[in-house]
Amino acid sequence: MISGWHITHLPIWVAGRERPWRIVEDVVVNWEDFSVEGFLLPRRPFYALFVPGGAGARVSNLGVEIATRSMVERRPRHWRRDVVARQKHLKKTPVVDTLGILQGRLRDFLFDEKSLRVTHLVISRGVLGDLLTGALVVPVQEVLEMGGNRIKIYAPGEPFL
Repeated sequence: MISGWHITHLPIWVAGRERPWRIVEDVVVNWEDFSVEGFLLPRRPFYALFVPGGAGARVSNLGVEIATRSMVERRPRHWRRDVVARQKHLKKTPVVDTLGILQGRLRDFLFDEKSLRVTHLVISRGVLGDLLTGALVVPVQEVLEMGGNRIKIYAPGEPFL
């Protein structure tokens, strides 16, 4: 499993090349079905570069490897702006349990590098709480409701140290 934070700023490798081509700027997640849609590359003046997470991209601890640069899609600037805003908004969403007790805020996620499915949510309990007991790691199966202004989970997760 790899975290979204970990894959950010790792290189994009084109198969057969010795040097990295670009770096990953952000991971785009579809939160409705907990899947990684793809990887956003650093912005260009008139368009956005996006590597779809489908069949041609392989993810590892060293970065993302693609077969050819033709796999990279050009998207409009407004698409990039909307995606980045949505991802940043969700990263600070409050997480509550079934009793309505605040457990923390969504900080990151862990995903499987082969299937590109989000497997766990990493929930921050604040700087002091994370230092003392660690962030919580909650499997996505424990998520009851994700929408509106909060994420509702079935039970608190395990500390992530």
